[in-house]
Amino acid sequence: MFAFVPRTNIPLEMRFGLANENGGPAFTAVLDEKIIGCAGINLLWPGVGAAWVAFGKEIEDHGLWATRTVRAVLRDTVRSFNLHRVEAVVYAENHRDARWIRLLGFRKENDIAQMYTSDKRDVVRFEFIS
Repeated sequence: MFAFVPRTNIPLEMRFGLANENGGPAFTAVLDEKIIGCAGINLLWPGVGAAWVAFGKEIEDHGLWATRTVRAVLRDTVRSFNLHRVEAVVYAENHRDARWIRLLGFRKENDIAQMYTSDKRDVVRFEFIS
């Protein structure tokens, strides 16, 4: 059985989620009492947020559910927090995630932002405008 619950205690292997826990609304995907992912939006300034997601391998068997649920939560969060723009980045070489983020309603913002991350990786920036 699936549940999408407010985020509380995320295991240490979900470090990215832990690093973002106080940045804004966030949720945890739980399957049979096991955390399989988390997602949220860091509130940057009024009206603007940055989306993030961290999924474990177990989510691969539940892609349709994850896509529909994240899409619904994204739209509800945008409405609830009166956001007009949500940004997201995907590693430039990760074409699978780029396709998935487009399914959520994001559109590509530019070609490639070079050396964007702390480890100097290139990313593609996406935006969700409401």
